[in-house]
Amino acid sequence: MQPLTGPTPTGIVTFLFSTNGGLNWTQLGSTKTLSGGRAVSDLYKPAVAGNNYRLRAIYGGDSNYSGSQSANNDEPLTVRKANSTTNTHLSASTIIRGGSVTDTAMVVGLGGSFPTPTGAVTFQVSTNGGFSWTKLGTTKTLSGGPANSDAYTPASRGFYLFRAVYSDDTNYNGSQSANYAELLMVR
Repeated sequence: MQPLTGPTPTGIVTFLFSTNGGLNWTQLGSTKTLSGGRAVSDLYKPAVAGNNYRLRAIYGGDSNYSGSQSANNDEPLTVRKANSTTNTHLSASTIIRGGSVTDTAMVVGLGGSFPTPTGAVTFQVSTNGGFSWTKLGTTKTLSGGPANSDAYTPASRGFYLFRAVYSDDTNYNGSQSANYAELLMVR
């Protein structure tokens, strides 16, 4: 005996999302019409990383079927941290012995409406061609823009390398500038 099949459901589906584990819900885009019993939501781009996101769908029913909805915890969504990029700029590429330089770091995230990276930046200097690195001054905090190092006065003539290391924050992974991007010659 063949199983009985009924007509394919028609009608509308409303998609919702929650950013607080299902306590509050917001409609995701416009209501969608079922086609062949299927509806696809508008694109959802969470603004911040976290694991409290939930998605659900509410079917309005039709003349053959009652309305229904998915359970609040059927579709948990974890948003992982995005990668960051740390760019740096040395105040000079050549100085005379006794002079000083500063380093500026700009940490770039996703841009647009996404959060700006926050957190700590540690500046480092190498006096041996990048084999070892020493912390330069105090760790700086990003606050909606670049971070600037303390002034550095080389002890002797020669070549010095500089870099910046961004720790991370709740939305972005840590990153560092290239080891050989900032070369200083002290005459």
